[in-house]
Amino acid sequence: MKSLLIIAVTTIFAVNLFGNIAFAEGRNAGPIAYATVAENGTVYSGTPNVSVAWNALGAYEVTIASEYYNFRSYSTVVTVSGSEPVIATTNSNSNKLVIFLSDLKGAKVQRCFQFVVYKP
Repeated sequence: MKSLLIIAVTTIFAVNLFGNIAFAEGRNAGPIAYATVAENGTVYSGTPNVSVAWNALGAYEVTIASEYYNFRSYSTVVTVSGSEPVIATTNSNSNKLVIFLSDLKGAKVQRCFQFVVYKP
């Protein structure tokens, strides 16, 4: 009995001699948005497609230009700066990323933080 092995190969990315990575069409090479944000919502640094505002509900609303953000469709990482423990949670509302920061007692707090958003 003879067996037949078929291997299908899909090119996801290629690396040239200089280390540059080229991704296949429709694949993202990295994050679509990232920023370091001050306690009041001012963007210290990041991609130019990001704006942040502190809202009346005690959360940071992040607008990513040309993206309709929904937490089910993106992978997001948030890191809070500082020496005290703070819990970061994310959600979405009106096509924006919403970041909530709270202390260990559950009270909403404002802190400097960083975030990175990936679109799989």
